[in-house]
Amino acid sequence: MKLPQNTDEEREIQRTAMAAAIEETIQVPLSVLKILNTSTWDALIQLAAVGNINCKSDLQVGARCLEAGAWGAYYNVKINLSNISDESVRDNYLKEADDLLEQAKQSCSKVLDAVNKREN
Repeated sequence: MKLPQNTDEEREIQRTAMAAAIEETIQVPLSVLKILNTSTWDALIQLAAVGNINCKSDLQVGARCLEAGAWGAYYNVKINLSNISDESVRDNYLKEADDLLEQAKQSCSKVLDAVNKREN
């Protein structure tokens, strides 16, 4: 960041601003993972079980797209963790992201399994 660093106070302001920016680079993709897992998969799983079977490929593609979105958000979190110096904070974020990605993978599998069990 291009903030003045001539005094101790200015350096502290710069460190605080950097920490906030780093936090945001993790919180934004982490929130994408949370939203995916709380508001999208249930509807897709229900559609896969009882929706129009002629939409089978649409549901399959939709599930894979959501999974890809989760994968991308996960790796955005992961790459930005290298900017956090506190190992315990880093580990907590990584565990949360790991868990959320695993949820997305399992939900994707549920959709695909439900659709594949149905006949055209």
